[in-house]
This record gives sequence, C-alpha cells and structure tokens, in this order.
Amino acid sequence: MCFLLLTGHHCTNEMLDYFYYIICNLLNEYFPVRVSRRHLTEKPWVDDKLRLLIRRRQYAWQHNDMVRYKALQNDVQRMAMKLRSNYYSRRVDSLRRAGPRQWWREIKRLTGQSHQCLVPTLYVLDV
Repeated sequence: MCFLLLTGHHCTNEMLDYFYYIICNLLNEYFPVRVSRRHLTEKPWVDDKLRLLIRRRQYAWQHNDMVRYKALQNDVQRMAMKLRSNYYSRRVDSLRRAGPRQWWREIKRLTGQSHQCLVPTLYVLDV
C-alpha cells in the first residue's frame, strides 16, 4: 500500500482514521465474513465438510438412491471417526503440558461430567 495517500491529511488522527478505513475495506473485500450455522447439540469435531457430506447422504436417502446412500454413509462414518480421533488426540496432547488441576477439569469436560458435587446437599429445616 502506498503511504502517499496519507500525506493529504494534516492531522495524525485523520491519517489514522483514513488508514483504518483503507485496511477495513481491504479486509472486507479479501476476507469477507462467513456465516456458519452450528447447532447447540453438535459435537465439537463436526466441521463444514462433514456437514456437507451428511447433507449429500440425506439427499440420496430422500431420493431413494440407495447405492449412493450406502457409499456416502461409509464416507460419513469414516470422516466422523477420523475427525473425532483427531479432536481428542489434540485435546489430550495439550493436556501433557497442563497441571493436574487443568488436566482433571478437561477430562471431566471431555467425558461430559458436571462440576457439581455428586453427593446431595442436606438441608436442615427449622422445627
């Protein structure tokens, strides 16, 4: 980018505002914001490629194309297994550098255990 464009401004604040304006426009042009929909119940390893593959499989099912459906079903299962394995191996690798407290927190989070105490609290009622 040519900085000669900034020399037309007299104040440094104007130059900075114009610089930000140029940068923001370039970012919006070359790196536009992508909208991605995720469901709350979706697993963390599910990515856009797997979602697309699932959509194609469901399309084949709805149109009674069983040969294509079976092939896509195998592809979906294979990809899901690979993504799940990679996700957990990355999470476990990061735990090697963590302390015991962080390690147990992450293990509980990965296995779906809550942080709540399993022993119910006893309440004493005034008589």
